[in-house]
Amino acid sequence: MKTTIPTIMFVLFNFYLPAQTDGFGKTGKGVIAYYQEQYSNPRRYGTVGMPELTFSTITTNEYYIHSGDFDSQGTLWAVTGESGLLITITPGTGAVTVIGPLTGVPPNHYHVGLSFDPLSGSLYFISDDVNSSATDGMLYSVNQETGEMTPIGELGTPQPAWLEIDNNGNAYMGDANTNSLYTVDLSTGEATLIGSFGGINLDLVRHGASFDHASNTLYMVATIIDFSAKSHFYTVNLSTGEATDLGGSFFGHYALFAIPMEQSNGFNDNAALKITAYPNPTNGDFNIVLGKTYDEVSAKVMNQMGQVILSEIFKNTDKISLEIEGADGVYFVVIESDGHKDVTRLILDKNN
Repeated sequence: MKTTIPTIMFVLFNFYLPAQTDGFGKTGKGVIAYYQEQYSNPRRYGTVGMPELTFSTITTNEYYIHSGDFDSQGTLWAVTGESGLLITITPGTGAVTVIGPLTGVPPNHYHVGLSFDPLSGSLYFISDDVNSSATDGMLYSVNQETGEMTPIGELGTPQPAWLEIDNNGNAYMGDANTNSLYTVDLSTGEATLIGSFGGINLDLVRHGASFDHASNTLYMVATIIDFSAKSHFYTVNLSTGEATDLGGSFFGHYALFAIPMEQSNGFNDNAALKITAYPNPTNGDFNIVLGKTYDEVSAKVMNQMGQVILSEIFKNTDKISLEIEGADGVYFVVIESDGHKDVTRLILDKNN
């Protein structure tokens, strides 16, 4: 049975992390992520604006919340590190609802990473063997009704730290032993090296990552080791693994790092624009029905790496025709008009 646990509300305030610590931080328009700060006692739950690193505390929380992610309906899912529970969190208040224990995870494994796949609507989870020399970290699928974990396969890296899945269903993982970025095959669990984060020495605990789905940008927070353990925020290059430092803190160790999907305009952001694509699957040529006539329409086609392979502008039309030239697989058609955006998933099959 699900149990809702009340929270103790804390005074809401804003502060600039760089100003209170070591002067790091960069300004500019950014996104909001929810976090738990685990260095403080009690642990603080709140939001951070990036890349300027502006923090707001919402409440305190009794749970050690290791990782979490938002689904497409705005539910914040998370796992606890000490008690081994699958929970949901009310974003605006921090109230916790317990779904159930994380069954199916070996007792000698840390509860490391949780991520939502926007294409399949599924939750995935990774665990890590407490023996730092082991390479039997595991990928699981998650039963969202009970918390039961079903093993998919071993990751094969020394110290899995977090798991994140992008707009296109591509899974990425950070490893705190190799300090590197990997892709993860969600059907087998196999991890494949992309590249090093670039001179960052990660601690073994308190890390997180989340995609800004509007731009398919991967953000990471990591506790790093130099002359002291401190947390820094980064963006991560998906092609090379290189991490770009946004700023950090001597006093904050952050986890439960999750960016809401509703910030992004990449998933049907307004009912005023709803598109239909046909034929789907397609052998290359396809049509987009817009539902009404628009003065100007922007059409883009992206591959699974988020790269734009086609971009065109159409005027005074309620229907557009496009052609994909590329390898068979999944593509995404992004249509924008009158300040609204819609995305549809298209399968290219030249034998169709």
